[in-house]
Amino acid sequence: MATSHPSRRSPPHRGRGQGCSLLAPADDLVVQHNRSVDVLLRGGRYTSARRLFDALPARSVVTGNSFLAALARRRDVRAARDFFEAMPVGDAVSWNTLLAAYSSSPHPDHLAAARRLFDEMAQHDVVTWNTLLGAYASRGLMNEAQKLFDEMPQRNTASWNTMVTWFFASGLVKALGVFDAMPVKYSSCLSALVSGLIKNCQLHEADELLTKRLRAMDMGKAVDAYNTLIAAYEQAGRLTDARILFNMIPEGQYHHNIVKRRVFERNVVSWNSMIMCYIRASDVCSARALFDEMPDKDLVSWNTMISGYT
Repeated sequence: MATSHPSRRSPPHRGRGQGCSLLAPADDLVVQHNRSVDVLLRGGRYTSARRLFDALPARSVVTGNSFLAALARRRDVRAARDFFEAMPVGDAVSWNTLLAAYSSSPHPDHLAAARRLFDEMAQHDVVTWNTLLGAYASRGLMNEAQKLFDEMPQRNTASWNTMVTWFFASGLVKALGVFDAMPVKYSSCLSALVSGLIKNCQLHEADELLTKRLRAMDMGKAVDAYNTLIAAYEQAGRLTDARILFNMIPEGQYHHNIVKRRVFERNVVSWNSMIMCYIRASDVCSARALFDEMPDKDLVSWNTMISGYT
């Protein structure tokens, strides 16, 4: 079956600018029709949605993008391309949606098609860059991903997460190198790295990352990663290591019963994870002592403690 490729030239339709959205008049009838199309798409009734869309007396770019996104989610790249070409108006979302359809497609020719579409686009926002970056990285093409990453005029959390996650798949040293190069240590990147180490049964390396490699100025990003490692220690039956790590997270400071938040401090998940460690080790007394110290308890706290007595 022939493969649909983005053309080298811009689509023939006027109004497909990327810098602004060209909307049809947003009168009540158009808004009502847009909602009706959206309801059909959310219900998976694509044929009915397309029939209604084609019958609309006035169509907004929002409605068009919703339908385009639905085709992309179905991985019907050819239909998405045809619909994109037929859209009377479009915007940056339209282009990014089609790029995402090509980038996520398993067809062997669609990565090259995604690159051609990327080169055809008049403007690239961070979503555009991240979409193509993910396409390279998810296929293990880390040299191409690194080159594109280096060319990016701006990066966000998703950009760094992509590089850390997929470099981790090809080797810890490279992933740590990317993490060290981050100007700001995003908590999601740190958690992704720690989770990857845990999945590879590298709990010692995860501990080293948190307790020795992470700089003091970055500690505010670390509590979620600490909690993840405490839970991993619990699963591994390493109660002492879990408690040492828990003790490294400062408690919140209280003044007249009002908590004074620090950048890096225990949260309810920290307490719950440590209590669970004691419960799993059948040390209900220590679990209860820690439970009684908790400044704030949630439903998980109570259920965990109750489970220790049953």
